[in-house]
Amino acid sequence: MRKWFFACWILLFSIAAQAQEPRLSLSCSPDSLLLGSPMNCTCSLTIPKSMGLKSILLPFDSMSVQQAITPGADTLAVDYEILDWGSWTAPPGDSKMPGLTWSGIDKGNYLEFINTIRMVIWQPGIIAMPPALALVGSSRGDYDLLSQENLLFVNLPDPQQIEGMDSTGLAPIKPIILTRTRSNLLLWIGLFMIGLAGFLALAFFLLKKFFFKKAETPLRIIPPHEKALEAIKEIERKEDWKKLELKSFYSDLTRVLRQYLEDRFEMPAMESTSSEILESARNEGLDAGYLEKMKHLLPMSDMVKFAKAEPAEEHHKWIDWLRSFVLSTKKEETLQDESGAE
Repeated sequence: MRKWFFACWILLFSIAAQAQEPRLSLSCSPDSLLLGSPMNCTCSLTIPKSMGLKSILLPFDSMSVQQAITPGADTLAVDYEILDWGSWTAPPGDSKMPGLTWSGIDKGNYLEFINTIRMVIWQPGIIAMPPALALVGSSRGDYDLLSQENLLFVNLPDPQQIEGMDSTGLAPIKPIILTRTRSNLLLWIGLFMIGLAGFLALAFFLLKKFFFKKAETPLRIIPPHEKALEAIKEIERKEDWKKLELKSFYSDLTRVLRQYLEDRFEMPAMESTSSEILESARNEGLDAGYLEKMKHLLPMSDMVKFAKAEPAEEHHKWIDWLRSFVLSTKKEETLQDESGAE
């Protein structure tokens, strides 16, 4: 009987602890709609009363077309329009990021925030929406909170909108007019010019091959770590963190990190999201310490660049970490001759 009592007590305690964990979700409906039809996206955040919401990053600007439906459609940017921010309000001069003027619903030990945004997407195709990102603060510090994985929904063009787009007929041409020309003279002039050009090209080739031949020197390929270290020196020279220009500082820092990962490990880091970069780095077998640092740096940089967050960090220490990461993972350089052989 005592064992059953302790088991029930532990179960109730774990359920209560799980209920106190902050949760962020983003859902959109319907998941299949006609081009230009409105769609509702609901953002829900549940946090304990001991915590507070500092900032939130909505993923609308990062949406991408995974597969185009109509030929010639743009596969990079997604054109969208916010029809209604719901209970949020957009600050002056910024219609993309809403002001956090929402109130929570008291659920006992925690607060629940729910807001529905009404929007329309003008891009046909299979659309991918990345997770939302929130910065939650407590007495123990700040940490990032991500919603679920990418949302996918289909945006279909209206058949009436694409009528007449396919044109297979030939346009009329002007009548053919025959004119007399001095064809023999033009033919001989053309042949003479072609022969002269061939003679000059042959003479240049022979002179270069037998009279101006020089010793071939190997071409040095600049390795990825040298390019990264040079870019880090440029960041130190600018000293943006001292000027409190954190957006420029973290943009330059993550750009150098992404470019080095792409050049050194051949991963598409420049076009990947933060979560995709972490997954690729984990597959490459990078050290767990470096993965943990990148897991903190990349989302924090996104918050600084897109949500204007000001994290309490010793910013210049990230320069030392990035230099240490580059030096410890660099690859030995190779020499290459002019023919391209190593």
